[in-house]
Amino acid sequence: MGPISGNSSRLVMGGNVAWNTPGYSVSAHSTGVQTNLYYDSSYYVSLTWSSVRSQFWWGAIHGGFGLGAYFTERGYRETTASSLERASDLALGPSIRIVWDVLGPVYISLEGMYGLRNPLAHLFLSFQDVELISVGFHL
Repeated sequence: MGPISGNSSRLVMGGNVAWNTPGYSVSAHSTGVQTNLYYDSSYYVSLTWSSVRSQFWWGAIHGGFGLGAYFTERGYRETTASSLERASDLALGPSIRIVWDVLGPVYISLEGMYGLRNPLAHLFLSFQDVELISVGFHL
């Protein structure tokens, strides 16, 4: 716990688990943050079919397109004595995943999802996009 803007806070580091095969990959992410006044928990899962494999500088790169789902729940209150206001969002849509094996088992991945939530919201240019950048290693 440490001070952020005078509030005690805890940060739950994001986690990423992915299973890659030559034909497809399944990826899941989770992140969260909590203070005395605010919390946010987010979850993302995607299934992508590998369509591109190549070499990029000194490592292999592969990517593909698929489907993704994103869920987030958050709560906020004005003071520690006030009641907690909660909200959540769910979005589904097309996704993309690119993985670059930079050094042996170490990789950098970039994922994105275009969330299709409420068709009327798109008329007002209100989208639910999700972008994730991860650094990890293959087991």
